Amino acid sequence: MVAIFELAFQFERGVGTDANINRAVSLYRIAARKNHLNAQYNLAVLLSQGGEIKPNLREAYFWIMAAQHNVSVQPRG
Repeated sequence: MVAIFELAFQFERGVGTDANINRAVSLYRIAARKNHLNAQYNLAVLLSQGGEIKPNLREAYFWIMAAQHNVSVQPRG
């Protein structure tokens, strides 16, 4: 899932490619569904901001709560 997250991040920021928020959201969703914490957070941010995509506050809330849950269950080093 790390590779999918990194690819999504590159599409979001336009690193090595043209920025494509729709593609970034699609890839973040894939990684987020596999419990990738940063993908869940970034997805929530993109969905709450809108901009190039239509804001979806309900889905943004879902993913930010998933990220919060994942933070609370992460093993402490």
